Amino acid sequence: MNLEIERKFLVKSSHFRDESVSSSVIRQGYLASDENGSVRVIVGGSKGFITAKGATNESGSTIS
Repeated sequence: MNLEIERKFLVKSSHFRDESVSSSVIRQGYLASDENGSVRVIVGGSKGFITAKGATNESGSTIS
């Protein structure tokens, strides 16, 4: 089974837009979500993905 590690970063400047070469619209929605996890659908272009996430500990790591 694959393990996803998600990190978030705050970009303080809009200069990254000048360096961009393309962009795309990505839509997402949740099929189910509660304190124990979530099931999310992501659609970008002609591809779609379903992700399932379970509970995590205080550091954000997945609980086995």
